[in-house]
Amino acid sequence: MGRLESALLMVSALDMPTTLTLDASAVTSITTDHKAVASEPDRFLHPALAEAQQLLDEWEALIAAERYAELKERWLTARETLWRSVPTERPYAQSEIRAIWLDRGTIVQARSPEGLRQVFDRLAEAGITTVFLKR
Repeated sequence: MGRLESALLMVSALDMPTTLTLDASAVTSITTDHKAVASEPDRFLHPALAEAQQLLDEWEALIAAERYAELKERWLTARETLWRSVPTERPYAQSEIRAIWLDRGTIVQARSPEGLRQVFDRLAEAGITTVFLKR
């Protein structure tokens, strides 16, 4: 459930077009800690999550009623639906960090904000995404 919720949140946060976008009439409100809560109107719970959440809500009652076969069948169906619903294609490559330590001598040699800007530009051209400043 967490993987699918994370994928939906990522899509929502990036405002990306995706097949995960759902029609408001087909879904229920998003959950937090497996309890339905009010949320913004544009955030929705995927039907696979709604199905799994309903099963979790009924779990103890099904055990108390000794309806083990039904519980097992519903769990296997919900699990399969969740796995099929998790997106397998990524809209972009996994992020990575390429870092370098920048020492005080390099900063002093830059002599000015413009010189330091040139250092950072060269690092960016080399594919450096993170700079650690060394004392």
